[in-house]
Amino acid sequence: MPGENQDQVIRVGGAAAAGGLLGALIGGPIGAAAGAGVGVWLAEQLGELQGGNQETRSAPQKGSTFLVLAFRTSEIESISSIPIGKPLDEDSCKKLFQCSKYMWKGSSQSFNTNNFMDLIKGRNIQKADPSDEYAFHLIALEVDKDISSKLDRGLDKGVDLLDKLDAFMQLAGRARIVGVSPPLLPASFEHKGFYKLV
Repeated sequence: MPGENQDQVIRVGGAAAAGGLLGALIGGPIGAAAGAGVGVWLAEQLGELQGGNQETRSAPQKGSTFLVLAFRTSEIESISSIPIGKPLDEDSCKKLFQCSKYMWKGSSQSFNTNNFMDLIKGRNIQKADPSDEYAFHLIALEVDKDISSKLDRGLDKGVDLLDKLDAFMQLAGRARIVGVSPPLLPASFEHKGFYKLV
């Protein structure tokens, strides 16, 4: 629809400008270009969450396992090439493991009970300044419901770091990103059962 297209253009343009300004402050002309690119990527992902991508809008499958990863806003550029709604490849799994600081794991029912999609979509929550060094993004992953018990245990709290990395690598082809949040303050998710990943 014309109105929706116009809103998308405004959203993407504004994100590019904001990202470019932030990048310029940090890294000059090269930083401006990189910042603008990241801003456009994030705007597109948020736009999909608001209705553009059918897979992103689909309801969680009953019986699926969900992971929610928390990473600093400074890491957003590192994962900006990972597409939403498509099965992860090994390189994407490795990037997510390396960039994420905290993780939550649970069933689709627990995912809904904790209102994670409201956080992912930035509903009824105070958003953080993207330049705030204490701000985080959340990435929600839906994992195939037929994963092995070994892989499932490898994602639990308290598992050896190498075993956890191995479990993350096994998510390739078995998990997909269902949403990326806007910048959030830790207080918005600190009581939801996250544990330190690395």
